[in-house]
Amino acid sequence: MSFSTQDSDEVLSEMNVTPLVDVMLVLLVVFIVTTPLMTNAIKVNLPKTDAVAPAEKKNPVVVSVDQDGKFYLAKSEIAPELLEKSLQDEKAKDP
Repeated sequence: MSFSTQDSDEVLSEMNVTPLVDVMLVLLVVFIVTTPLMTNAIKVNLPKTDAVAPAEKKNPVVVSVDQDGKFYLAKSEIAPELLEKSLQDEKAKDP
């Protein structure tokens, strides 16, 4: 006398994914092995140019004028008569 609740004729409701995982792992290994070989497979002739690299940007000198007509050099208020001299000094520091 058996007290089992499962019928032996019952169909499994779950799919066996082990073969699928095996195939995916094999494909993963194939792609990992072949990918480094593909990077050097295509030869590209790049165009030549005579252009030079752009010069490095240096710290710019910022001159601003507010609505009251006050002059500012690098966020510091400056008298208009000293502005030209200050700009020449900045240019002399970094020609």
